[in-house]
Amino acid sequence: MIPLALVFAILALQVGGAMWAVTELNEAVRQGARAQSLERDGCGAARGALSPSLTVVRCTTSAPSTVTMTIRVPRVSQFVPDLTVTRSAVLP
Repeated sequence: MIPLALVFAILALQVGGAMWAVTELNEAVRQGARAQSLERDGCGAARGALSPSLTVVRCTTSAPSTVTMTIRVPRVSQFVPDLTVTRSAVLP
């Protein structure tokens, strides 16, 4: 019974961490797209808006004002596989 509860607790923490990472990434790519629309460094702005505990795998920009970023989701256990999340934002 206790090992099963521990597995569910680890999964709940992982899901919560993944949701937090996606929320952070969404805001970061919006900030990057905003900077890109002002002819500034979109990836630099997106990286700056991202929490330091998140690892950027890739960031690209394209015209007119598009920023696409991929991050690695933090793991709470070594038994959880590596996950990445990709988000894009376009500012007209």
